Amino acid sequence: MIKFDCTIFVQLLNTVLLIGIIYFIFYILIKLFRCIKRNEDRIKKIEKLLEKDNQRNK
Repeated sequence: MIKFDCTIFVQLLNTVLLIGIIYFIFYILIKLFRCIKRNEDRIKKIEKLLEKDNQRNK
């Protein structure tokens, strides 16, 4: 009976750990995608400002 209880406990622990790892991977991917998108927008704004500045200096 003790072995049966331990195996269920270990199996539940492994399941929770696996769900946590999957959630963590998706969270990192979504966060990374948002960060990349935000940085692309910043780069576009900086490029526009540099183009305007170059046109003014000509």
